[in-house]
Amino acid sequence: MILKVPPVILVAIHVVVVFLLSKLPGPKIPVDIGNVAGIACLILALIFIVPAVVKFVLVKTTMNPFELNKPHKLVVSGLYRVSRNPMYFGMLLILIATLFFFYTISAVIVVPSFIVLLNKLQIEPEEKALTELFGAEYKEYCDRVRRWI
Repeated sequence: MILKVPPVILVAIHVVVVFLLSKLPGPKIPVDIGNVAGIACLILALIFIVPAVVKFVLVKTTMNPFELNKPHKLVVSGLYRVSRNPMYFGMLLILIATLFFFYTISAVIVVPSFIVLLNKLQIEPEEKALTELFGAEYKEYCDRVRRWI
């Protein structure tokens, strides 16, 4: 099964759920802690997303999550030495930042939901396609580098 919604939209849907959950009664994160932690998560997200995108642009390969058969180059350098999915990890950090910015502890339940959905609906099909495209080279890469971080 391949995700029919772009991962960015999946993040947006989860952010809306965080917002809605933040309106429910329950324990809240102190504002000063929430703001600092949220900003830190956003900065860290950019540290993962921007260089990962730049790397794909430099090697002129696709970032389109729907073009699973289009990559012509396996990217394994830069951040891709520590994570097979730094862009998705950055998206996860953006989602975590929203938990802090909405000061809600109970919305932490959306984090596992995002991880499971992204793994099942996007990352696993990508991994299958990359294995078919790059064979042993990709399998060796997977043995060396973790899926997330």
